[in-house]
Amino acid sequence: MARELLKDLIYGEQLVSDGCKVDFAVGLTYSLNLEAMLTVPLAFGDLGELDSSVKQSPAFLLEGIRRSSDKIALFCNKGGIHVPNETRTIYSLLETSIFEVQNGKDILSNFHPKLWLVKETDREGIEWLKLSVMSRNLDFSTCLDICCSIRGRISKRRSRKGIDRHKPLKDMLIWVSDYATKNKADKVRELAELLDYVDRFELEAPFQTGDTERNEEEGYGFFPFVYGKEEFSTYCDFLKAYMPGDRIMVVSPFIDLSTLSWLTDTSKKIRNNYESSDSILITRKEYVTKEVFDLFDQVWVPNDTMIDNTTANVDLHAKMYLTQRINRHDSGYTLYLGSTNATFNGFNGNAEFLLRLHYKRTTNDRIKELLEEMVCEHRFVVMDAPNPEATNTRPKNEKELALKRTIGCLKKAEISQSENEGLYDIVLSISGKFDEGIEIRPLQLKASWQPIAKQIRYTDIPAYLLSEFYVLRIPVEEGFMEMVVKVKTSNMPKDRDETIYQSIVTKKEELLDYVAFMLSDRPSEFFFEQQILQEKNKGIDGITSQATTMPLYEQLLRTASTNPEQITEVLKFIKKMKKDIIPEELKRILEMFQNVSKQIAAL
Repeated sequence: MARELLKDLIYGEQLVSDGCKVDFAVGLTYSLNLEAMLTVPLAFGDLGELDSSVKQSPAFLLEGIRRSSDKIALFCNKGGIHVPNETRTIYSLLETSIFEVQNGKDILSNFHPKLWLVKETDREGIEWLKLSVMSRNLDFSTCLDICCSIRGRISKRRSRKGIDRHKPLKDMLIWVSDYATKNKADKVRELAELLDYVDRFELEAPFQTGDTERNEEEGYGFFPFVYGKEEFSTYCDFLKAYMPGDRIMVVSPFIDLSTLSWLTDTSKKIRNNYESSDSILITRKEYVTKEVFDLFDQVWVPNDTMIDNTTANVDLHAKMYLTQRINRHDSGYTLYLGSTNATFNGFNGNAEFLLRLHYKRTTNDRIKELLEEMVCEHRFVVMDAPNPEATNTRPKNEKELALKRTIGCLKKAEISQSENEGLYDIVLSISGKFDEGIEIRPLQLKASWQPIAKQIRYTDIPAYLLSEFYVLRIPVEEGFMEMVVKVKTSNMPKDRDETIYQSIVTKKEELLDYVAFMLSDRPSEFFFEQQILQEKNKGIDGITSQATTMPLYEQLLRTASTNPEQITEVLKFIKKMKKDIIPEELKRILEMFQNVSKQIAAL
């Protein structure tokens, strides 16, 4: 079981089921790597099997975004977007899919859930909702994480069981939709409403799928926490009553003594005759104080060789709670997994999400099984004494707090035409109390740092470098601490996206390749064939363009008869390009095909 949950989290593999087309998806994450975000539209764009070289292709990235940007709404913690190692104009095309969440009343609390809900349609036309709950942020972390995906069929009618069972997840999605633009917020709410039409999500062994007559803990359950808000308090109250077990295994990288004392309260009162211990903790070594150590029968921590690996450091980041309740009413095991650390903020201050899975009846010791699978391959070692240097107090990072305070002061950005034709100015308005020593720049302008002030002006910016993303930085001992933030922007030029496309597709050959790519039934295969063709004909002037043009016209003929709407999409794309790279013959043929298609449709 652990081998299935503790897998390498490759987003494309987790989010999309084989043979399915994605209709819409909403994701929640704490932190966000923009380069990692590019893998999501690639996964949703129905582009076939991809390897790392394909994912770096500008054509693939553009086409993935073009096909999928309307299908994605991703919510992240405000200030949680990483500064990319390389500045790429294509990141600005992700703006319409990314929305930041911040608790205005308490900057110490975080938007911390990690989940995706995807509406997908299979080859038979059957519609499904796929829920993936995980501990992984949308980044390239090498830490040990957890993920569980479950799937439910969307029926034609509302399900009374589904309405009650899925209400917690529905409530969280409706709440978070308020942070999106109206268009995306409406789509998120429509997706949330579909949960009423799912009778149940299907689980695989060893978990229970259907209802039984035993008690309410059978099957699965959803537990959102939202900044301690009263309307979500019932879910937290339920966990406080039922989550501690007579036996418990806690897996959490970050911990505090009060939360662990609550979780182990019951297990300390009853001793049982199981082969494995009654209370087990798997965490990071730096937090195992004497008080924590004494709470548990066994404490495991990552092996130093795993953390100090020269290839890639692998630390613990998974969050799981496996409990067993032993009484005459219930002797089953329940697993809770998701984003919540065993800390006060995790269960009381942050926005979090846990999935509860109840095991089928068994005589097996599930705690022993999970422990053995987790500690195999020497990934963890058992501690025989507490860490004398450990602490449960995580000191406040004043520099990080200063950045977060300033982020809350960024109110709006206004774009206007510059005095120089074809260029633009930005006026950034900042209000409220902010710290000194902080600088800010637009994401695409690496050399344009300015100190934070009530009003900041950037001048003479070409359209393709305009963005709603900004970078803030504050000096620290080792250089700078930096964050990316999205600022509400008005008067963005209508042709901004077109200029970004033009900055990436700059040659006639690239345009022909891209159009052929758009028309292909098997985009990934086409890409590989083009790579081979270009390598074979490298250095021969004109041969690549010629080799692309002939199959392109053949593909246009096939597409005109099988998928005439795609011809319109190609024309829309071509109109975004600079005229000097558009072959006149190609434009003429496309318009001819479009007119013929309209005449056929009118018959």
